[in-house]
Amino acid sequence: MTASGDPAAATDAARLREVVASIAPDSTPAQRVATIKAFFDDLDPAAAPRLARSAPELVGNLDGAPFPLRYQANRIRMSADRDALGDLLDSGVISPDEHRRYQTLNSLLEVGTVERIDPASGYVRSDVRERTFAVYDADAGGGTVRAVELVGELTSASQVVVWVPGMLINIDGMDGQVAGVNRVRDAAGPDQTAGVVWLGYDIPQIPEVLTVLADERAVAGGERLCQFDAALERETAPDARVTLLAHSYGSVVAGEALRRGAQFDNVIVTGSPGMGRDVDSSEFLGVAENRFFAMGTRNDPVRHSEWHGPDPVRFADAVRLETGSVRWHGDLTGYLRPGSEALANIGRVVRSDYAALTGPDGTFKGDAWWAEPFRGAAHAARKVYDGVGKIGDFLGGARDTGVGAAGVRLDRYAPGEVSSTGTAADTSGVPANRRLEPAEVRPLETIQGERAAPTTARGDGKAEAPPTGGEHFRP
Repeated sequence: MTASGDPAAATDAARLREVVASIAPDSTPAQRVATIKAFFDDLDPAAAPRLARSAPELVGNLDGAPFPLRYQANRIRMSADRDALGDLLDSGVISPDEHRRYQTLNSLLEVGTVERIDPASGYVRSDVRERTFAVYDADAGGGTVRAVELVGELTSASQVVVWVPGMLINIDGMDGQVAGVNRVRDAAGPDQTAGVVWLGYDIPQIPEVLTVLADERAVAGGERLCQFDAALERETAPDARVTLLAHSYGSVVAGEALRRGAQFDNVIVTGSPGMGRDVDSSEFLGVAENRFFAMGTRNDPVRHSEWHGPDPVRFADAVRLETGSVRWHGDLTGYLRPGSEALANIGRVVRSDYAALTGPDGTFKGDAWWAEPFRGAAHAARKVYDGVGKIGDFLGGARDTGVGAAGVRLDRYAPGEVSSTGTAADTSGVPANRRLEPAEVRPLETIQGERAAPTTARGDGKAEAPPTGGEHFRP
């Protein structure tokens, strides 16, 4: 899939590759997105769709490219992958994993009927529409497919929720993740709420499940989320309020994104194992006062492990929310369970109904009896893990521990779709993958020093009254 069949599109693709290559490694996500957006703003309106059709691998995942073009490009890419798998199926040499992926892509490419309530008439309307993907990257490695699906009317929604799940989630389970986001939309007001299912990082799967013990994927994922946030801000309505909702290892990714400058009007974390080894407050993350909300059931072992830092529920400046009937760590079966107080509270935050929030009620007895010894054992195990890693580093081994560790590579710009295929469109010489090495990453101290503490991340800067329904946790 290249622009070689269309000379005009090939020229535009070559120009775009040159723009990508010219972006300074130490530029901010907002600067990178603005540079790409400027290219498309200057492009002939008739040329942009032609470029997306002719070079979908270039446009599909490019933050700063208009989302409608990315939807179009990624649909082409998904169709090509589906057809290639279909050929394997016809030849009888397809593996079980490939067969499952073929079925997934077939399902995601179907044009479905979406029912909605017309706010003007109150009648149910049925719209036939394609599913829209702002990210589709099947070359992430390890069987992971990065994918980001948009649900609802993004450009007109007054509120948007960005869902970042944890381990074992993949594109084959996208329908379930969309269902979870739709639960949040229903709780917040579906006509006003758009959703983003953000599987935009290398989510640890079963064969690589121990990668959740390390920080590498969260660091790289946080970089991608930070940049996607900058692109998303240019696609939403000017007054839309955006809530980041992260679960489990996804909250580690969220912490890395926030530390790198991502800004959201609200941040909700559920079942978090910590948001960074040195993160002990929402203020440290740059979240506006009273806009950081934490949920954790008393029986959640992931929360009690504190493997990736202090439990956000125990942050002194966190607003702790009641979880009601939720008893376990799962996302769709836990904190997003239909009818639960946890889901109701998430909906209240998304629609900024802070006065209706509920904190732990009078029946809350504190953490489970085993929580403290479990937390102590996890802390001891973490020390052993760190010690083994230091020995490995001393002996020259590579370990996935985050910035500065051997083998860590962070996406900063020119993602995988900006590739060299040997065609005429690639004569600009852009490298296949322009990734930041650890030494090139802007220090977090620099970012935090530059960032002024906001009162509202995307709003007009006016201070707002603190929520009255939740409660600040007191250890």
